[in-house]
Amino acid sequence: MKTLASSSTKNRSAIFTNKYSKNNLLTISLLILYLVSIFIQQKIITATELKAIFAQIQVLISICMVLVGNKKSYIASVSVNLFTCIIVFIFFFTSKNRSFIPGTLVPLITIFSISIIYLINMKLNNTINKLKENNEILEKSGKELDKLANYDYLTGLPNRKMIFNKIDDLIEKSSKSSSTFSLVYIDVDNFKNINDTLGHPIGDLLLQSITARFKTIIDSNDFLGRLGGDEFALIIQKNLSKEDTLKYVRKLMSLLFEPFNINNIKFSINFSCGISIFPEDGEISSELLKNSDTAMYNVKSQGKNDINFFTKKMRDDIIKKMEIAYHLSFSIKNEELFLVFQPQYTTYSKKLRGFESLLRWKSGKLGTISPGDFIPIAEEM
Repeated sequence: MKTLASSSTKNRSAIFTNKYSKNNLLTISLLILYLVSIFIQQKIITATELKAIFAQIQVLISICMVLVGNKKSYIASVSVNLFTCIIVFIFFFTSKNRSFIPGTLVPLITIFSISIIYLINMKLNNTINKLKENNEILEKSGKELDKLANYDYLTGLPNRKMIFNKIDDLIEKSSKSSSTFSLVYIDVDNFKNINDTLGHPIGDLLLQSITARFKTIIDSNDFLGRLGGDEFALIIQKNLSKEDTLKYVRKLMSLLFEPFNINNIKFSINFSCGISIFPEDGEISSELLKNSDTAMYNVKSQGKNDINFFTKKMRDDIIKKMEIAYHLSFSIKNEELFLVFQPQYTTYSKKLRGFESLLRWKSGKLGTISPGDFIPIAEEM
């Protein structure tokens, strides 16, 4: 950042120096032109009209010198006009010729005029400079707002909005070229435990380290973004087969498995990944992301630290689970749960020793539900 700031300062300094030297050169050129016009004017003795023309030329040169825009050019303009005025006064007093009186007034009026022009010009320049500064501030603020709106503040990666935009762009392009791409939903396993035990600052540093390593190992055509929390999205733009996609993602995960060192604490991180493929698993961005998320949660439910492709069965299982969970919440109120008793016998005497009580559920909406389906959901709820 210091290098960039220094470079920017040097560039501005070089531009200012270049502009300043050009203004000085222009001022000197106009000054020489003014003095030459005075010399020619004094050589013309009889041609009054020509003298008047040269006087007007001197006025124009004086105005041009003021419009150069710096203080030196203004002082030079005033000085040469005073010099002209003194010369005319000398001619007036030595020759006693009253025809020189207008020649005395012209430079004085010119000095008054260019002073007004200089003051107005200075105010205008100040206003313009302020407007430029405000414009630079607005541009900088606009860029910062754009960054906040489209990029994750912690990792610097594209955020959820940008991820959706990228998927939409790829879908639009694929409609013309019939290409395909894969979306990988990546979740850091047990990341909550790190935040809870070591604190969020350590967790944030770990996420930044994961991001930095991700950037070094993914293909240059891949698009990596942060969905939020400990969840990332990787868009693989290459048209790969499922086998090649799986090999590629497994390779990435193996490289990410190398321990991370955060404040002298070593972390071995595992990842759960779900993959959806366009257009097989969805034709719009929200559907692709939802299905890759479903595949990722399927990995979580099976023990974590693995990679799964999305299947329709996964979606059906989730819908079924949600439906069971919803109706189960009303099962007690609706008196749908009941017990059945299974007799137990001793093996040596073959006599009845008691009964095992088993919970059963007959839903008014779903019918009889297997304990293998509703007991795990009841335990979660």
